Amino acid sequence: MRDIDEEQLAETLEAACDSALQQDFHGLFTVSRQLKDSAEGADDPLLAVACGLDYHVPFFEDDTDQHPYGPQWLIEGESYPAPPEMVEELVPGTYSTWEKAAALAAVPAVRARLADLLWVVRFGSEPYRYARDAVDAYVEAAFDDFGTEVDRSMAIRRAFAIASELGDQESRRSVITQAVALSEQQLAEGEPPGALMGLLRLLVSLKPDERPEELTELLDDAFSLFGHDAWLRRDLTELAVSVATDPKDLRLQSAQAFLELANDSRGIARLAHLQTVIDIATSHGFNDLASEARRAVESMSDDDLGLHEVAVEFDIPELEIQRIVDSIVGDDDIESALTRLGSHIPTGDREAAQRHVEELQAEHPLQFLVTRIVIGPENAIIERSSGDDTVQSEVVRHQADTARLFGIVAVAAITEIAKRYGPLSDSDWFRGSDLIEPEIADRVQRALEVYEAGDSDTAAHLLAPCTERIIRQIAIAVGVPVTYEPTGSRHGGVNSLGKLLRGLEGLLDERSRCYLQVLLVDPRGLNLRNLVAHGLIGRVGQIEAALLVQSICHLRLMEIANS
Repeated sequence: MRDIDEEQLAETLEAACDSALQQDFHGLFTVSRQLKDSAEGADDPLLAVACGLDYHVPFFEDDTDQHPYGPQWLIEGESYPAPPEMVEELVPGTYSTWEKAAALAAVPAVRARLADLLWVVRFGSEPYRYARDAVDAYVEAAFDDFGTEVDRSMAIRRAFAIASELGDQESRRSVITQAVALSEQQLAEGEPPGALMGLLRLLVSLKPDERPEELTELLDDAFSLFGHDAWLRRDLTELAVSVATDPKDLRLQSAQAFLELANDSRGIARLAHLQTVIDIATSHGFNDLASEARRAVESMSDDDLGLHEVAVEFDIPELEIQRIVDSIVGDDDIESALTRLGSHIPTGDREAAQRHVEELQAEHPLQFLVTRIVIGPENAIIERSSGDDTVQSEVVRHQADTARLFGIVAVAAITEIAKRYGPLSDSDWFRGSDLIEPEIADRVQRALEVYEAGDSDTAAHLLAPCTERIIRQIAIAVGVPVTYEPTGSRHGGVNSLGKLLRGLEGLLDERSRCYLQVLLVDPRGLNLRNLVAHGLIGRVGQIEAALLVQSICHLRLMEIANS
């Protein structure tokens, strides 16, 4: 990096900042862009200054153990800017250039950023000097015209974080005083709430003996200004609770605000607001309010929710379907055909499903960033997910969709097996397993009779509990507890099917275990056992009933290995 005259550096910085102030968004990135435009060649020191202003700062006030400086972009292991602690190694002379620019910059936000970076990398023999300079410059920047109200809020919060790192109690107290002043200013000017909330969170997070006397009044003023918004009221309530002697009334008011918002809303928004009421009310003992909101949720119809059935048409490769059906039916005997039917894993390979969903995430990343809400029976919110949680949920849903498609094969295969070899209900094949008790085999045969007579719904209601009984027998055989003991005032009882399937991990073939979970108990999947046994489905269709027949065939093939 070539040298630069300090007078020239000061003039260029001043010109870049003046130019930035004339633009709609006068932030550090804008100053950086002006410096880059003024640079002459790749070794121009102005690029080192621009680099220091280009860091992305996802600063959170609770994270004071690490510096907040991240790259603008990160692609295949390459980033810009490089981590502050690595910049000097890549471009020697960067730190001394930051030092010169920090001393010469007229705009406090620029001085603060560069001094802060020098503190982060512990430059020189007395790095604490840069920390103190950064604190002073950040406080000055908080009341400057440069930047946005969010920038000013972040300046105070970063100043406090550095003062805390230094262990400088006097600086901490000074910054707290300035945080109060900036909060009062933003309240007086009616600024958007985001910046103010950051300042209030900082003040609330202080130890009780550090909290300013003005905090309660600040919270009250924030309630007056923003309390009409139920979401802001909830956030403000959480802050006020931290300093209140009796927070119960505040939480009740927050829940009631969401109930009012729900009553003024329609569709999915109304459902989401009612669920928020339930969450707050159940967490804090407002049982009557929770019951009121829950009744409102359960009474909502599909029309109330604004839900409509969406029909999607797609071509099914009939020749391929027939090829699979023929391979299952075969040309030998009914027992062999049922064995082939039961040997399939309708949910497919879980690893392949994972890869498929990850490809979708790469192609459509926004769909995995927003919070996804899944509504189940009786309008229950089954899941709120985003990011990696959404990926795993989508894997389960992909497996469920794969099983539904196989259900078409299962319907055709069961029909063809009966045509080729006679009714399935006449076969004694299901009596050939030690895991299927005689009375359960009787029920399976009865279910097959009604299925073959065209009554899929009744067949499913007979088969669903049979699958559970067989899995319980498997659990008993391999030593997985199927009951639990009474403890205290809680009665003893039997473990749920979901818990048994989780307990069978490592004891049952993993592909089979995952398939049975998705088919029978996972609310994100087909969940057939729960929907049928709990009366949560009006009528079971032929595909779902055929999958239950297939699952019984699959369980019939299992044997307990001696170890």
